[in-house]
Amino acid sequence: MNSFQKIIIYFVSFSIVVVCIVQYLQLQKIKKEATSFKNSYHTVPFDSLKKNIATIGDIPSYEKLKLEYMDIDAIENLLPWALIMANKYGYKPAYFDVYTSIQGIDMYYGNTKSESSLEAVDSNSKKIALEYLIKASKIEDSQAIKILNEHYPSAR
Repeated sequence: MNSFQKIIIYFVSFSIVVVCIVQYLQLQKIKKEATSFKNSYHTVPFDSLKKNIATIGDIPSYEKLKLEYMDIDAIENLLPWALIMANKYGYKPAYFDVYTSIQGIDMYYGNTKSESSLEAVDSNSKKIALEYLIKASKIEDSQAIKILNEHYPSAR
């Protein structure tokens, strides 16, 4: 192999390495942008919302957290925060949210009958859900009243 062939082989090898490095760096940039976009969708840190809910019963934080959980189809995660807002701070919409959160657990774990049957949760959880549904209806929550009338008329 003469020196010209060696130079050509070296040049081609070097070019392949450079192209691979450039492609790798472009792929990393695309991955970073995709991750950044995914994380930018939820602009409010959950931890600060939860802290505001637990410490001062902050209604805007609670409502933002509820919307965030609804956006990611995870309303069952609202349950502890709904209980705090209902029991500690007396926030009226939170009573219905307790029911909705338990209903979300029910739907997640295999309820196949209807959204309101609570068939997949245990009897104690169902009892708690109905208790909060009744509390919500007593403070004139229209959704709670409708569900009670349609699905649990004897519970009122």
